[in-house]
Amino acid sequence: NNNLSDLFLNPLLLEDGSLLLNSVGGWGGAIVKIDKCGKYVAHNSDYLFHHSIEIDKKGDIYSPIENATTDKYFEGKYAHSFSDHGFAILDNNLNVKKTFSLLEIYKKNGLISDVYGGDSYSNNPFHLNVALPFTRSDGSTIVLMSLLSQSTVLAYDVEADNIIWKIDHATLHQHDVDIINSKNG
Repeated sequence: NNNLSDLFLNPLLLEDGSLLLNSVGGWGGAIVKIDKCGKYVAHNSDYLFHHSIEIDKKGDIYSPIENATTDKYFEGKYAHSFSDHGFAILDNNLNVKKTFSLLEIYKKNGLISDVYGGDSYSNNPFHLNVALPFTRSDGSTIVLMSLLSQSTVLAYDVEADNIIWKIDHATLHQHDVDIINSKNG
């Protein structure tokens, strides 16, 4: 079948041999789990899951999502085409445990001008490609995010709900972020 809605990408192989995939029928879709024999196990279509699928040391699954919030109002204006990206944390059965909105993260961290401060309006100011969990030596979790539209990589502390650091424009429209080496968490 040549239908793009049946195209699955970004596989993640789990320890039990099962596989996680997300569908990319134009711009994301369900996250799907199949067993080691290729048989359907479960799916979640609560959000448009897209790009990377990652897993942390506890077995929780992280995936970028589109329309992470319905709060699309700014200074009394409604942006009907605005796409707020974020990420979801799911359990091993693909149940959503928690979601995070980049618009809300930026608001809470005093960075809203990075979204709305320019001369031109962007309906996709984030374009999140990866939400990579990292467990620090103290057991806390940070998520490294790659935001294509802003050419930004940032580290977000999930428990403290704050941005630890943000690197702007060191790259151009990067898609991925990886940990090469870590020292002292």
